[in-house]
Amino acid sequence: MASTKPSTTPNILATLVTKSVWKSEELADLLAQEVGRRDKLQELKIAAEKEAARLKMEGNCDLQEEVEYLQSSFNKVKVLVTRMAKEKLPNRWENLEFYQNVAKVEELEKCKRYMMVLDFYTTTSEKIGDNMESDLEMDAIELFHRVKEIENVYVGVGDCEHLRTLGAGIVSYWSAKFAQKLGRDFEQLFEAFGWPLRLKTAIPTLETHEKLRRAITSFARVNAKPVRDSTNELEETPNSKFDPILPVQVLMAPLKRRFRFHFLSDKPTSESSKPEWYFSQVKQWVFDLVPFVKTHLEQITVSEMGISCIIEFVRCVSDMLILKVDAHLQDDFRDGVFVKILEESIAFENEIGDFVAECVDSQSKSYLPAFVNAVFSRPETLQRWVQAEKLASLEKLDDMFSSESAWSKPIAAGPPEIVDLFVAVIRSLTDRFAHLQHRAQRLKFLHLLNDLLDEFHVRSLQTWKCKSDINEYLPNDTPIDYVIADALYSIHDTLQEWEYLPFFASMSVRNPNEDIISNAAIYATAMDLSPRRQSSSSTNFVPMISYGSDSAPESPDFQPGNLFENACGLYWCLANEIQTKWCTQVIRRVKEDIHKYAQIKWQSFDCTTTPERLTDQLFPALQTLKDTWKTLFNSMDPKNADKWMKKLAVKVDEVLMDVVILPNQFSRAGVSQLEFDCTTGILPIFSDNGVNCKIFFGSVSSALIILQLSTGEAMLLYDTLQSENFEDRELALTELDVTICQSEVIKVIKSRCDLRI
Repeated sequence: MASTKPSTTPNILATLVTKSVWKSEELADLLAQEVGRRDKLQELKIAAEKEAARLKMEGNCDLQEEVEYLQSSFNKVKVLVTRMAKEKLPNRWENLEFYQNVAKVEELEKCKRYMMVLDFYTTTSEKIGDNMESDLEMDAIELFHRVKEIENVYVGVGDCEHLRTLGAGIVSYWSAKFAQKLGRDFEQLFEAFGWPLRLKTAIPTLETHEKLRRAITSFARVNAKPVRDSTNELEETPNSKFDPILPVQVLMAPLKRRFRFHFLSDKPTSESSKPEWYFSQVKQWVFDLVPFVKTHLEQITVSEMGISCIIEFVRCVSDMLILKVDAHLQDDFRDGVFVKILEESIAFENEIGDFVAECVDSQSKSYLPAFVNAVFSRPETLQRWVQAEKLASLEKLDDMFSSESAWSKPIAAGPPEIVDLFVAVIRSLTDRFAHLQHRAQRLKFLHLLNDLLDEFHVRSLQTWKCKSDINEYLPNDTPIDYVIADALYSIHDTLQEWEYLPFFASMSVRNPNEDIISNAAIYATAMDLSPRRQSSSSTNFVPMISYGSDSAPESPDFQPGNLFENACGLYWCLANEIQTKWCTQVIRRVKEDIHKYAQIKWQSFDCTTTPERLTDQLFPALQTLKDTWKTLFNSMDPKNADKWMKKLAVKVDEVLMDVVILPNQFSRAGVSQLEFDCTTGILPIFSDNGVNCKIFFGSVSSALIILQLSTGEAMLLYDTLQSENFEDRELALTELDVTICQSEVIKVIKSRCDLRI
């Protein structure tokens, strides 16, 4: 029944306007119609509510009936369970046959399950074989996965040893079959792509691309373990504890044949004095072939197996090269060849590491083989490396100190050229031995580094003694003292910065759980090699300085910040010795002029005039100080020149106090002239260059304060200093901001002419 829409007040008003209802009678009729319509709607509403209540009641009745039925069923089951619980099974001794039959049933059930699994293995294996013969490879792989799942179920079951052995054998058999099949497919497909020499010229079809993708996907799903060929010497690699995945094995096969033909035979390319030939060839293979691996293999192997095919390929190439290098080092004892192999090895690890880092995720770089560590961590090889680095570094030091431009400055405010060269040698040595992974091995090079620092210190000392005794100057009229001291300060500061770098800090504190391991154990850990043929004990390289026995390498317990403590102390002491000698020479010249200045009759100055110009006798000393300042700041780094000027300021302060102030008598006018000479002539030379004259000219400043006191204040201070109360004496000097000792204060007071003491 359709309901009538109720009229609202706006609708009623609109009806009134439309029908032109203006009389009250008409309005009453219209309202009556609306009331009747409202009553009908109210009746319809009541009827709808009654119908809803009836339907609800019927639904509840049905639900109630269902609940009662379930409750009744539960009670029946409960009664049955209670009855069964009350009934007893026959006693084992009363009815032995019953229990024997039960055991037979259980045994038959077990045999049934055993036969079901055995039948599954047999039939599934036959189906896999049929699918392999029919080229239904994907169906065969699905069945193989089902076999592996059942085999995994029985791995931990102890009483099914034969079934477990059978399952493992079937899985191993078909894994090998899949590996053989996929290996042949990979060989054909890679050859179609032109691997390894025709990648740029070969034009594979779209079908070949699709076949390669399916083959790699199939391999990833099977995840077959490759079969290791123990007869192939190139497979016995020091870096790989596990075999590479099958596609990488197939990729490496032609490369190994070529490498063996050219570099492991009597061919001219296998010349022992040319290790750069096989290093260059292997690097070229990596640079040319890794893009193919990245394009066609990397994405699938990473997503399906979690293995980087690029890393696997580079590891195999590195292992192949390691075997060649290791054999070369054992057969050839020439130092020149050893150095070549070392240089090529370091370059190989750096270049390949950077190249691979651009091709794979940055976290995968840590899984690359530590090529240098694997080759050079053997004790005798490591010893040769240390000795080679020592000889090369000493030759570089000889070239540095014999160079005519060694002490010249490329930049006026920077250190001399020899500093940059020496720091470059140290950095190069550090970067090279950073390839080693064990702390005990690195410490050998750290001792060598300290030896080189000592050698540079000794040669710098010899150079300074030799050239300073004859007052030798550099071509730009720079005293050699300034340049050598600048070099020492620069290296000292560099070493202090290096001590807290992570690389050196890692060698500072030894792990308390780290045992002192022998070099042989270090080598075995790093290489993981089978026993090798030992090299002859008679070698033709010079024995190195002993840095610790082979059985227990020296491993001192360094603390943070003391790796270069001895070297820093030596450099600082030598720089201070040069500074002291320079300061003594300058003060000797200044003191001669100050003596003439001190001979002025300070007590005879005219009291009616105010000082307007410096004393003539002071000009020679001022000229000496200004010339010294100019030469110093033109020849040294400003930071180091400031240090020297501060020390010179202290010495000049002592000279003025001992030569001018304490021996003389001063009138009021003499004090004014002395104060004018100091504040206008001497102190500005130092204060303009960052020297705090109040601190470094403390004696002169304190003496001027005392000399400028009024007569009464000076007498009061003198009486206070004569008292026995120590606190009063100290308080009086502190209030005046006087820093000299009390005995000198008394001498300065007595030097005043206006006091009769």
